[in-house]
Amino acid sequence: MKPTKELFELIKSLSGSEKRYFKLNASLQKGNKNYIKLFDAIDAQRSFDENEIKDRFKNESFVRNLTVTKHYLYKLIFKSLILFHSEKSTDAKLNAILNRCKIMFDKGLFKQYFKTIENGKVLAYKTERFTILLEFIEIEKLLMKKKELGKKNRNALYDEELEVLEKIKSISNFKRAISNLFSLVRTVGLIRDKVSEKKIDLIISTLEYKDASNSIRAMESVFLLKYLENRLKGNYEEAINYCKKRFDLISKHPPVFKDFLLEPKLDSLEFYISSALRLKKFNEVKKIFKKYNTLSRELENDRINYIMTDFEIKLLISIETADKKASENLIPEIIKFLISHDGKILINSENFFYYNISKYFFVTGDFNMALNTLNNFLGSKYVKATPEFESYLRILNILIHYELSNFKLLQYLIPSAKKYLQNKRKLYKYETAALSAIGKLIRTKQKDKIQKYFIQLRDEAAELKKDKYEKNAFEYFDLKKWAEHKLEAEN
Repeated sequence: MKPTKELFELIKSLSGSEKRYFKLNASLQKGNKNYIKLFDAIDAQRSFDENEIKDRFKNESFVRNLTVTKHYLYKLIFKSLILFHSEKSTDAKLNAILNRCKIMFDKGLFKQYFKTIENGKVLAYKTERFTILLEFIEIEKLLMKKKELGKKNRNALYDEELEVLEKIKSISNFKRAISNLFSLVRTVGLIRDKVSEKKIDLIISTLEYKDASNSIRAMESVFLLKYLENRLKGNYEEAINYCKKRFDLISKHPPVFKDFLLEPKLDSLEFYISSALRLKKFNEVKKIFKKYNTLSRELENDRINYIMTDFEIKLLISIETADKKASENLIPEIIKFLISHDGKILINSENFFYYNISKYFFVTGDFNMALNTLNNFLGSKYVKATPEFESYLRILNILIHYELSNFKLLQYLIPSAKKYLQNKRKLYKYETAALSAIGKLIRTKQKDKIQKYFIQLRDEAAELKKDKYEKNAFEYFDLKKWAEHKLEAEN
């Protein structure tokens, strides 16, 4: 292993119980324990420094072959993790039962073989592990019990296999639709036109919801699918409703959802909180976050998601209340977390925070900080990975420059933004209203005309908020609220 941070990151990701389990297993190994010394040394570091390791163990023979020791330690940690989690893993239990069946078959222990297959199938059905269930059915077809010979029960196994395959197909169809909707979330955010709405409807139009009735996993997928559909359309009340249904279903059937890579119960509460925040139901958000806080966060990914959900709540409330104190602790804390967890956070999540930090500085009147944050965002190589923010970044950029009285620059920025949005087919009524208003405002110094243009913008924005598609733009920036604020300041 090259002198990289891979081993450091792995060790730092371990929970306390995982570390203890590794140490216990390692102590039982024969031979020298140089890798334990290396483990402890790396674990004690705040940031990876291989030169410090070499200097610390310069008199130890293993330093001459540090790469070998590192590689061995890396593999040993993973071996320990697999053993640690296999004791609690449903999938590991099923695989162990399947392996026992194969050994019993080889040894001709057929009575035990059939009994063990039956135990494996019961667990697979209970936990809806349908792919491994197929393997149990497959090995069951190899032999027939003596008492079943001549009764044509072999056909029943093939019928059972087809039923399981249908369940797998149903779940797969729902998962594919979910994946396509998540792709729209990352690129569109909230729909702004009929074209996007038709894409959503096309994705879900081919699904047979009745197929979900015989599978808990399929039903959970339906609830997630309906959440995403309503979230994309900006129907947050309905989105919350499906989050509740999904959470309740998962809570009632814990064996089915055990060992999922993403903890679905946490996932459903995160989406619930996110939707409630958009509706500004802050008391409800705090109540749900308390419930979220009681759930296990032993895994690193769950811990990161928990912290980011906490940040999201605090940041959006700070924007809504224009709380200037947030710039002292909260904003630096968020930025520090994003930088220190680079590579562990999804790009769309990272860009969501940077956009909203810029928006926070704008609503609190710190326009220079708003501009600095936005410029860093626009200069990021990852900004193109989230087309969701394309329109709103440019509108916010123009509003910041207006507040800073950079009118000459705006004479270039406004037509540039208009051309860009036209090319991207994102010049909707909301964007047109904002660009038109600023264009008029920078061409006059007369107070009565400035007031007139802000009244026009306020009234036009009020009408746009009633529109099925245009209302969704106001989640990113509320033009009506800004126009009202400017009118108050003028009076």
